[in-house]
Amino acid sequence: TVYVNGATAVTLVGGYDATITDVQSLTVPSGPDAGDLIGTSTLTTVDLTGLQNEAWITANALTTLNLSDNPDIDPVVSIENTAPSSGLTINLANEDATVKDVNRTIGGTLTIVSNGAGGTNEIHVNFPDVTALALSGEIPLTLVPVDLTSVTTITATGLFAGVLGDDQWATLTSIDASES
Repeated sequence: TVYVNGATAVTLVGGYDATITDVQSLTVPSGPDAGDLIGTSTLTTVDLTGLQNEAWITANALTTLNLSDNPDIDPVVSIENTAPSSGLTINLANEDATVKDVNRTIGGTLTIVSNGAGGTNEIHVNFPDVTALALSGEIPLTLVPVDLTSVTTITATGLFAGVLGDDQWATLTSIDASES
């Protein structure tokens, strides 16, 4: 368990489970300010290398999540924001993972970058309020949408293995894969 107050980045290498909390993203539990945020979150980047099972991240300022070096284990990463945000970039390197927005507060663009030493990356994503999806990278990516039901546009560049789940795309109006 890692608690930060004022940090902009956290890096964890190895480990079975991880809990990362920017204390400024928590709410006041009682009193006249109950329910208000304690302060302004500053944690923008989380790097998880070799995560074996599950991570829980609470950070309202999170813009970048880096997952790497676990091609045989599929960790689950839950992101809890208590304030709306305008997007997130997930960088995968030799990784298969599930990433989800617990509080339905991440909107805007979800960017997924697929890199690594070879093979493919696979990601299961649950971001019901994201409206745009940007996919790119050097090695193939397989995207498995658990809930991307608000996405209206997809832009894909670089190598791309495919998208599964045709029941997810009722709101989709545009796909640009001209540079794939």
